[in-house]
Amino acid sequence: MKKIVIVCLVLIGIVLLWTLGFVPVKYAVYESGKKTNPNKMITFWYLSGKQSYDSNILEYVNELNRPHWKLSGSDVVGEDAEYNNTPVYFREYWNSPLWWLNSNFNPQKVKNYYAVKYDPINESERKENHFEQAIVIVDWAPIYPIQRSGWLANKLLPKDRLVIWDFIGWRACW
Repeated sequence: MKKIVIVCLVLIGIVLLWTLGFVPVKYAVYESGKKTNPNKMITFWYLSGKQSYDSNILEYVNELNRPHWKLSGSDVVGEDAEYNNTPVYFREYWNSPLWWLNSNFNPQKVKNYYAVKYDPINESERKENHFEQAIVIVDWAPIYPIQRSGWLANKLLPKDRLVIWDFIGWRACW
């Protein structure tokens, strides 16, 4: 009887770990500059759904006295950084799912990029040495490869999709 209980507990643990680590919640999209399935590329993702929304690649940044989202490019990571001397930061209104998700990642260890569709609330405002714009995030997708803080999570979890662990992992609670 004890062996059956132990085997059942081990099997339940394996199924639980597999569910947390490999069941997809949100798939990543690929940069337009990479050779991949065109249906998963950023430009195709931007065009799906309502086209009245603005869209860009946003990068999570950890700078004091700045919003946490910085403009990166329109369809290739880092594209705008080469041409714009003045950085653009986005301040999201309401409880953005991106903000909640990014609490699971350590921004000091990795840079994470997201394709984001958003509604601008007002015109961008000039600050001391950057622009700021208030937005409401309508839809988002992580950009492949998904980078996670923590050596084990980065090695074991898939890089082409977010999984349940990304939303409920121990860092997501802080």
